[in-house]
Amino acid sequence: MKSSGLFALVAVVGMGSMAYADDCSALAGCAKKECEINKQLNIAKSVNNTGETARLSMVLEKVKATCTEESVDAKDERKTEKIEKKIAEKKEDIAEHQEDLAEAKAKGKSEKVMKYQHKIEEDQAKIKRLENELSTH
Repeated sequence: MKSSGLFALVAVVGMGSMAYADDCSALAGCAKKECEINKQLNIAKSVNNTGETARLSMVLEKVKATCTEESVDAKDERKTEKIEKKIAEKKEDIAEHQEDLAEAKAKGKSEKVMKYQHKIEEDQAKIKRLENELSTH
């Protein structure tokens, strides 16, 4: 019987967090930041996590006292620049791997060919993840 109670609690918390995620997605700037913290705060309260509740309450008060649209915009810009830099680095890595791949093919080294093909695929997947992060950012 105890496990069904725990399952119910997890289900309620999970559903609650999905509802809050929808609420914050339409917001921007400081309002979005406050909403996301409130979402986490409500989850912490619902599971009686007093330590996390206290920490998030302090974070929320700090955000309310200090958040400005300019500070949020600056942080977003820094994050965008960081992601764009990572994408550029991965593209450079791919170019290097393609050179290594061509060399391995020319020398008939099948293990090296597979290695560089795998590295290229990994870097391409990483670029996709970064671009998705950039578009949802």
